[in-house]
Amino acid sequence: MAKVEYKYPADIVKQTEEYLSICGNHNMELPTVEGLAIKLGVNDDTLNEWAKKHKDFRAVFKKLKMAQKVQLINGGMYGGKEVNASMFIFLLKVNHGMIETSRQELTGKEGDKLEIVIVKENK
Repeated sequence: MAKVEYKYPADIVKQTEEYLSICGNHNMELPTVEGLAIKLGVNDDTLNEWAKKHKDFRAVFKKLKMAQKVQLINGGMYGGKEVNASMFIFLLKVNHGMIETSRQELTGKEGDKLEIVIVKENK
C-alpha cells in the first residue's frame, strides 16, 4: 500500500488554534489529535510527522495535547456523575504517560538479606 503524502498547509497553526477554540467543556468536545486530523483532512501519522518537521506546528500541537490533559484532569476532579472515570484513567495512561507504579522488595527467608548465587557451568 502506498504511503499518502499530504501538503503542509501554510495556515495550519491558525486552523489548529480554531479547532482548539471550539473544543472544551462548553461544547463537550475533548481536543484530540484524531479530531484535528479529521478537521484538516489528514491522518494522525501525518500530524505527528509535521510536528517533527515544523517548529511552528510543533508548538501548537503540544498545546493541543496539554489542553486535552488539562480538560481530562479537571473533568475527572470536578465533573460530577457524567464523567467516566475508567476512560479518564485510560486516556491519561495512553496519551500522557501517566502509569501506576508499585515497589517490590525481595528478601530472603524470614526477611533476611536475599542471597544471590551465580553458578557458572563448565562446558
